[in-house]
Amino acid sequence: MINTKPKLKGKILSLLTAFAMLAAVLPVLPAEVTALAATTENYGGSAFTVTTDVTDGCSYADSLLTISSAGEYTISQTDGTDEATSDTIAITATNGDVTINLAGVNILSSSTSPFLIDSSSTANVKVVLSNTNTLTATGGDYAGLQKGTGENYSLTITSASGEGSTDGTITASSGYSGDTGNSGGAGIGGGSGSEGSNIKITGGTVTAAGGYGAGTVAAC
Repeated sequence: MINTKPKLKGKILSLLTAFAMLAAVLPVLPAEVTALAATTENYGGSAFTVTTDVTDGCSYADSLLTISSAGEYTISQTDGTDEATSDTIAITATNGDVTINLAGVNILSSSTSPFLIDSSSTANVKVVLSNTNTLTATGGDYAGLQKGTGENYSLTITSASGEGSTDGTITASSGYSGDTGNSGGAGIGGGSGSEGSNIKITGGTVTAAGGYGAGTVAAC
């Protein structure tokens, strides 16, 4: 009888060696990375339309749209800007960079700032302008676009067409009520009795009007 087992074992060993050599020279393909798709959602009925790829980055309650996570958000007014909405925007993110593509809003508020970077926020905020945007505070001594002091974080306003472009407009104002002293916030910056700092404007057409005894753009 002829013993074929040694030959069979040899063939198997040769095949395994060949497979090992082939595997060693083949490129390692990276795992497929699937980017999160941007989603668009309406908040507050006819108030705001928000597009972002940030999961759970914004919420809406009591007429307030809150941005609580770093990332990029495009915000516009759902039914256009012919009529002002009393719904407002607040940034509360505590780290990273927040980019708000402001693509057409008209906000008028008598109870708070139309666009507030909350005092608890430590995010760097960039507002990128396209279309026409109006932020009007009519009471309560708030700024039209409110940011307080904080040297470690910044507010930058620019154009969607790039730095130096005048495309995209924003008009931010704090209501003036004569010598009564009400509505003394800046157009852009701190509210009444508060300073603003680390604010830069690098593009867009920006118009700011402070309230009673306040500046237009505080502490650029």
